Amino acid sequence: VTYSQGEVTKCSAPRFNPAAGTYWGSVSVELRCNTDGAAMYYTVNDGGQQTYSAPIELTEAGTYIIKAHAEKAGIDNSDEVTATYVVSEPISCSSIDDYIFNAETESEGAMFEWNFPVTVVYTMPSYTYVRDENGDAMLIYGSEVPVYKSGDVIPAGIIGGFQNHSGLYEMIDVQVSSFGEVSSNGNGDPVVMTAGEIGVEDMNQVVYLDNVTLTWTPDEKYGDPENIKLTDASGSVNAYDQYRWELEYPESGTEIDLICAVAVYNSNLQVYPMQILDASESPDFGGVEGVVAGNTVVMTNADGVVVVAAEAAEVSVYTAAGQL
Repeated sequence: VTYSQGEVTKCSAPRFNPAAGTYWGSVSVELRCNTDGAAMYYTVNDGGQQTYSAPIELTEAGTYIIKAHAEKAGIDNSDEVTATYVVSEPISCSSIDDYIFNAETESEGAMFEWNFPVTVVYTMPSYTYVRDENGDAMLIYGSEVPVYKSGDVIPAGIIGGFQNHSGLYEMIDVQVSSFGEVSSNGNGDPVVMTAGEIGVEDMNQVVYLDNVTLTWTPDEKYGDPENIKLTDASGSVNAYDQYRWELEYPESGTEIDLICAVAVYNSNLQVYPMQILDASESPDFGGVEGVVAGNTVVMTNADGVVVVAAEAAEVSVYTAAGQL
């Protein structure tokens, strides 16, 4: 195949990046041209013409109409192109509870800014579970969310939308650039609960269940677990297998320890299994090593030191200095 380019007689029109549209918070607009050596010129809202040399920063709320064209000596100027950008201010929220309140009262498509830090509790593919200083929890959904580890404190400023997905609250459409750099570590331990204690009000909390019996039936079509139930002396709770998380389930009837996230689907309470532990293993959360003595587990959560025992017992707690 023989290819030759014809004579270039006209500049290519500039292209806008990112594309025109509505943005929450500031946006930086780049102009690009395919004609080598061409100069680009632009106006904003029919103001004076400027030579393009750096991205156009749109920082204040408002509507911006950008018109641009390219020029190069010896050939015709490009066509003029136009792009409209709307910069809107996200709704400020002081806590996760305030975020939920605002999200349920605002119209669909609104964006929100968390003016408070959150601690990462657990991450799974496309799911980031966080908790605020009040102990309230939220799921940040999306594969574009930066990668964090349990205990990381994300500073204030996260911007994203809201979705009630069949009863499950999620932050969606996150603005990736709003995730600040982790500067400290917090308490990312799961909340210690029993199967019968879990309620709808615990939605998006990451929970540690100690010595629960796992029962399930195979999915005849896909071979995946279905009808999963977790049972202990306090009661039971249904579980849903997020197949993308690729957990391996032991035989039905096995006693396990489990880390899971509380979820709701069409008003039905359920949990998403995240990590399955042998009931004889010792969990290690945060700054306090999990200690197993028989069927007793000692760990920390948002409320302090928690002791889960097989039966009623007196417990003495000492500081590192030996004080009772």
